[in-house]
Amino acid sequence: MIPRKPLPSQGELRLLFDYRDGLLIRKTVGSNGKHRVGDVAGSVNQNGYKYVGLGGTQYAQHRVVWKWHNGTEPETIDHVNDDKSDNRIENLRAVSDRQNSAKEAQKRRKNNLPLGVWPKRGRFIAMAKIDGKRRSLGTYDTPEQAHQAYLEAIT
Repeated sequence: MIPRKPLPSQGELRLLFDYRDGLLIRKTVGSNGKHRVGDVAGSVNQNGYKYVGLGGTQYAQHRVVWKWHNGTEPETIDHVNDDKSDNRIENLRAVSDRQNSAKEAQKRRKNNLPLGVWPKRGRFIAMAKIDGKRRSLGTYDTPEQAHQAYLEAIT
């Protein structure tokens, strides 16, 4: 698992945000002057996940929502419906890295993609676990090219 900075406490998160149907609503004015009370917090990154800034650190919004509700920080949080931007608490569940990997492998099999290959906006990304960390190996036009890059990276 990739180390991550711990979130503020559940109490602190509840002082900073209200929760409404998967959205975090600001209860305080942002230190940079850009955010006002009542604004929806966060933005979407290139991978489709929502992030929210707290004290100069970006946190995955689904992790903030989970801790806001449950007070814990599980190993991995799964989006049940596979929509990375759907952070409704009923769409989130705590899973182990192993369970999450098995779900991702099942999605790959449904797409008939070879090992180490993922679809991305009409192209294919190659990824491999190197030194215990998942690494992107680039984006390719065909699944065969991406799989070749994966094979070269793991040998």
